[in-house]
Amino acid sequence: MRSRHILLLIAILFSYSICSAVDRVSLTSGSWGSAGTWSPAGIPAAGDNITILSGHIITMNGNPGNCLSLTVNGTADWTQVRTTNVGAGGLVINNGGTLNDASTTGTLNVSGGCTVPAGASATANRMTISVTGATIISGTLTFTNTGGTKTFNDVTIASGGTWTATAAEAFTINGSISQNGTFVANTGIFTLAGAA
Repeated sequence: MRSRHILLLIAILFSYSICSAVDRVSLTSGSWGSAGTWSPAGIPAAGDNITILSGHIITMNGNPGNCLSLTVNGTADWTQVRTTNVGAGGLVINNGGTLNDASTTGTLNVSGGCTVPAGASATANRMTISVTGATIISGTLTFTNTGGTKTFNDVTIASGGTWTATAAEAFTINGSISQNGTFVANTGIFTLAGAA
């Protein structure tokens, strides 16, 4: 009987440690895979909510890097061909947030949504981005490089929102697109693959 209670206690403690998400915030610029970059200390895991603070540059060196949600107020910088997977909590790019990949083609896979809130001005450079959930642009999102592919599902450009492609980038939108703000395609190439 006592051994059953001990086993039950171990099972409860183990399931609690697996199910509890950690909210990690960058302490300084550094590497995604360095425990000292984050508070509380630890390398981001698939169940964690991650925030990159303004002024911090985080080198996205996980291969793959994983988290439940990612909020970018600073810079997420892919300096190598690496992949970051964001779960159902999605991606938020706040004012000044940058997804940077100046010399390689990193990959950002988001199974949740992508949000650029009102008043925010965010940038996505050379990289491959895939967003499975809904993308809502209430602020300004500017794509500045032709490297990589950009794939989105449903896209809403809200009133006051701006989506700008500054180069001949390739975009695929697999769902619907609702444009109530400003959509600047420039020489971007858009494939609308959603249902009519």
